[in-house]
Amino acid sequence: MRYRRGQTKDQLIDQLADLFTRLPNHSVQYADGRIVLQSYDAPGRNTQLWDRSKLKSMSIRRLKEHITKKKRMLTAQKFIQLWR
Repeated sequence: MRYRRGQTKDQLIDQLADLFTRLPNHSVQYADGRIVLQSYDAPGRNTQLWDRSKLKSMSIRRLKEHITKKKRMLTAQKFIQLWR
């Protein structure tokens, strides 16, 4: 069961990293086999950094919430681009 949970988390982290590559003000950095996700919120001037160990410590539910939030941001970004 632990092995399966670990696989699920790895898949969710990869999905989140893919979303980060498609969003503005978000980046994915790979170094020495490690992954770091960075997001920058311009109005609030907040920068968030998440490395793989921090992401692995999150619950599956929390990872899914982050993915849902980033998908909404991506959808909103596409909508804004259509109306420009």
